[in-house]
Amino acid sequence: MRRFDDFWPAFWPAALLHVFAVFLKVEVFKGDCEGGDCGDILYLDMPISLFYFSFPNWAIILISLIFGTILWGVYGWLALRGLKLLLARWR
Repeated sequence: MRRFDDFWPAFWPAALLHVFAVFLKVEVFKGDCEGGDCGDILYLDMPISLFYFSFPNWAIILISLIFGTILWGVYGWLALRGLKLLLARWR
């Protein structure tokens, strides 16, 4: 098995989960976070959100949808790789 064969099947579910989580915190038609505070979105993308926490809310939402989704996709792939590694060690 090649190293990155399982990248896309692990990436997409985690990325879609992040998009769903962001849209739960955003008032879509207003383009703003619920209650005017995007703190929950910043917690979702913690290592990356340190670079954009002082931006306006619309920028936080947009950047989170781009970079946070990529981050969550990579996290999903790493979690799957770790799980496969653990299962391979127990065989």
